[in-house]
Amino acid sequence: MKSRNAFIVAAFGLLGVVSALWSYFPALSSYLAFDDFPHIASLYSALQSAGPLALWEAIWSSDSGPTGRPVAMATLVAQVALPGGGPAQLKWLNLAIHLGVGAVLFRLAFFLFSSRSSRTGNNARLPPAMLAAAVALIWLVHPLNLGSVAYTVQRMNSLSALFVLLALVTYIRMRLMSPDVKGILSHVGAIALFWMLGVYSKENAVLLPLFIMLLEWLVVRHMAPGLPFLPKDGKGIAVLASLSTLVLVVVGVLAWLYFDGRYGGRAFDIGERVLTEGRVLIWYLQMLLFPDVGQMGLYHDDWTISRSFFEPLSTLLSWVTLLGLALIAIVLRHRLPLVSLGLLWFFAGHLLESTVVPLELVFEHRNYLPGMGIVVAVVSLLAYALERLPGRQVALATVTAAICVPLAVATHARAERWADDPTVRLAHLESRQASQRAQIEAAQIHAELATQVKSKQAAERHLARAESLFARVSSDFPASPDPIFGWILFRTRQAEGNVVPLYEQLERRMQADDRVRKTAGNGIHALRMCVVRGPCDRQAYLVVKLINLSLTLPSNGPGAEARLFRDKAHLLFATGQHDAALAAMKDAVERLDNDVETRIDYAVLLARAGRSDAALEQVKLAEALDRWNHKVQTLRYLRSAIIAGRLEQPPIEEKPMEEGITRGG
Repeated sequence: MKSRNAFIVAAFGLLGVVSALWSYFPALSSYLAFDDFPHIASLYSALQSAGPLALWEAIWSSDSGPTGRPVAMATLVAQVALPGGGPAQLKWLNLAIHLGVGAVLFRLAFFLFSSRSSRTGNNARLPPAMLAAAVALIWLVHPLNLGSVAYTVQRMNSLSALFVLLALVTYIRMRLMSPDVKGILSHVGAIALFWMLGVYSKENAVLLPLFIMLLEWLVVRHMAPGLPFLPKDGKGIAVLASLSTLVLVVVGVLAWLYFDGRYGGRAFDIGERVLTEGRVLIWYLQMLLFPDVGQMGLYHDDWTISRSFFEPLSTLLSWVTLLGLALIAIVLRHRLPLVSLGLLWFFAGHLLESTVVPLELVFEHRNYLPGMGIVVAVVSLLAYALERLPGRQVALATVTAAICVPLAVATHARAERWADDPTVRLAHLESRQASQRAQIEAAQIHAELATQVKSKQAAERHLARAESLFARVSSDFPASPDPIFGWILFRTRQAEGNVVPLYEQLERRMQADDRVRKTAGNGIHALRMCVVRGPCDRQAYLVVKLINLSLTLPSNGPGAEARLFRDKAHLLFATGQHDAALAAMKDAVERLDNDVETRIDYAVLLARAGRSDAALEQVKLAEALDRWNHKVQTLRYLRSAIIAGRLEQPPIEEKPMEEGITRGG
């Protein structure tokens, strides 16, 4: 039996590596997308000086999540700092992590199917190793997992899943071992370490105790010695389930109250998000069971928001379906425990990102860990259907191959959209006409291609196509400012077209629709950076007008207001209005007086305005706030530069910002 299992493991390992390499290879490119830019692209400039302090600061540079995700960032920083650490190499390591997750999933699934065999007395029918290999292979090549490999920054997601699985395997090993205080303590320590590493990779790992509870309830207690507080007769489980339900309800209510006021930057409120996520979860299940690569992609901003259970009606139907699946899982817990586990695992894995937290509505990579449950449930049903057949092992291998081959082909087809050649992505992006992000990226690709083609006529065609795409998407999405921001930047860089009407259109939209004002912060920041760096230098007045308008409308909260004041301060300073700039930065500090970066910004402007003493005072306050030395190098450099007078600038003649804003500027 052991030799047969060893052969299955070796065969699975080879097949898994080959299948994954072929499936994901086209996506192992230098293409960076969406959130890759603020997290990855900035590292290359930040690590020009690869000293210890620069590395430490870069590890804590991410603003994703409350933890900053330093474990995942540390792996990215290490690769970027080393020779040959280009974007493509980052994705190769993502693939290696994905294969590692598949290997640990195999081990966990082996435990699960061993439990199934021992409970049903069917040890000789289908080897647990074969069933575990089927789970791991199906999951490894599933097209819904592409994002966690190709979307570079989602290494955070795959590392978090890896540490959660390692913790679960360690927990099962601990429960199966003979009582030994030293051994138990070492396993508990390992579980705690994996949990911490998971949380500091991505906060999803905080759900680990819930996964442990599900495993204990449905699997482990039937194959391991009973716990004093959890007897096998089920009474302890009833108590634990009741307490867990109570805790989840209390945490849910508190989370609702906490997050309800933090939806300022979204076009939906907390209730609408929860309603919409019911439909999203049904779509996730559909894509896991019946993948359709035509519906998959990086951008899913074309989802209709559910305003009530009946608007659209599919909201009610989705929630009724989800409730029915949860009840089915509970009913099947004795007869088909792994089907029950798989369904409840899926729901548990989505508790954080698909409920009240004010995240965007849809991202496929959110199924990376939850989707494992659905694969386990499917393979468990296959085992139940095949185990009484005379050629059951051959049948299982055949069915697994019949599932994996189309999945691998679909993943390979999806991966080609992530290739270095932008024309490969273009057709898919232009076909997603209901997604403004896809249309904006398509326009940006046309603008990029215009600079690469040799023919003047071809360049003009690309520029005309980009202009028409920006015009169409701006018209199709009147409640969004993003297309107009992109259009302004496009016209500015091409020195073509009058941008003033676009700014006026933005102002009208912000006044007419509060959703536009809520989501304008990122675009305003992009325009500020464009002004400060030069291409948009004659648009400062127009950007300040947008900021002033935003500040007169209902507040998005102190954080959003502080960012607007910071942008305003830099714009005013760039045009020589130092006193007004410092007043605006002071307003930003008053709204976020415990934010290190805002204090640093204030110190820089004070120093450039020749107010060194006040600048040093702000540095001192920032150092006091930086308890973990996340900005230690920046603050040390800033202090020395202020003392040496390197930041001071000669007086700039104040210029009226209204002048000269016509074509392309």
